[in-house]
Amino acid sequence: VPVVGHAQGFSASAIGLVLSSFAVAATMVRLLISAFAHRLKESSALMAAMTLCTVTLFIYPWLPSALGLGGMMLGSALLGVALGSVQPMVMSTLHQAAPPGRQGQAIGLRMLFTNAATIAMPLGFGLVAAATTPALPMWLMAAVLLAARWPAAKLKT
Repeated sequence: VPVVGHAQGFSASAIGLVLSSFAVAATMVRLLISAFAHRLKESSALMAAMTLCTVTLFIYPWLPSALGLGGMMLGSALLGVALGSVQPMVMSTLHQAAPPGRQGQAIGLRMLFTNAATIAMPLGFGLVAAATTPALPMWLMAAVLLAARWPAAKLKT
């Protein structure tokens, strides 16, 4: 988001607004999810969130030029809704999918990869965007999510 926003000429404050729209949407959906989570099948919710993220990441680089700051805020909010809605379900699914007695190890590995990604992804995506186009990191993430649908579809939840 910062790379695409910078490429579009947005100020740091405007990019911060875009990032905050993600955080607000993710927080709001997590507050509201408890009201209707019992009606959702975890695997269906996960697939829907992956689809929404894939589509949003694919079109995201075009949002700034088409709709300005509001477009990027909308795209970030959609990502926040999708990711915020399934984060608790991901933990539940991880707990169910792990072998008996190994749930702690599975959660530890999740945290390891999550924390490693907070360092590696911005650095790697910044290098990729600098070497190619600011849109490529988002398109790569969309491709990874598209490929991840196959193993995710096999989850039994």
